[in-house]
Amino acid sequence: MHPIHIESPSGEPPAADARDRAQSHPAGSAARKALFLHIPKTGGTSLVKAARDNLPHAAVMSHADFVAKDKRQIGEIAFVSGHFGYDFAAEFMAGRFSFTFLRDPVDRVLSFYHFARHADPATYEIYRLARTYRLEEFVERGYRGDPVIRENLWNHQARLLSIGWRAISLDAEEILGQAINNLRGFSYVGLTETMEDDYRNIASALGWATNGPAPRELSNPDRPTKRDISSATLERILQLTALDAQLYATARRTRGDG
Repeated sequence: MHPIHIESPSGEPPAADARDRAQSHPAGSAARKALFLHIPKTGGTSLVKAARDNLPHAAVMSHADFVAKDKRQIGEIAFVSGHFGYDFAAEFMAGRFSFTFLRDPVDRVLSFYHFARHADPATYEIYRLARTYRLEEFVERGYRGDPVIRENLWNHQARLLSIGWRAISLDAEEILGQAINNLRGFSYVGLTETMEDDYRNIASALGWATNGPAPRELSNPDRPTKRDISSATLERILQLTALDAQLYATARRTRGDG
């Protein structure tokens, strides 16, 4: 496995592999500043938990914290993470170890639906819709243009990595091209499916202690899998995530995973 790690945005030379970076920044050394573009339902909350285990509480920003902070405040935070897009992340990548995670697109949609369906429906409209509709109808409504559902399902990973949430207004070719190009700007790109190895590599690069496996937060062992859904629903999800599938395949090839 050869994870994507290109250090040019931070001004550091590219390492030969993750082990080289770990040797340069061994666990227990002073922690580096980091930026984590956290795509929802890719396992990122586990990485945030690890950051909080290794850094003071005030040094970690996550999820939607960035909405209430200005650029100066964000720049002073050691571990900047959140559900923001690349256009936002790019302003803070210089001088930081930057990383993101991708996930098999069908698995991400199923995980998102399961999470949303069991969340408080009063929090967000998408949670109410997931509670209202069975998976088949939820996906079909997203495919047919329900704006709230489509916003959360349609090529979500490629959109966040192109410019961000606004990317839904771009054409598909532009979204995919920008996302693939921007992926090369991260110090490291992990996959949910190889979380354990990627966690150790990232922790070593950041000088974190790695005693035991990666923390597991918000995992959904009871969520439906591809084997549990109809062929028609699977086809709709594949149509909704075609760009994500190409982006994911590109990341896997670049890493040497297939």
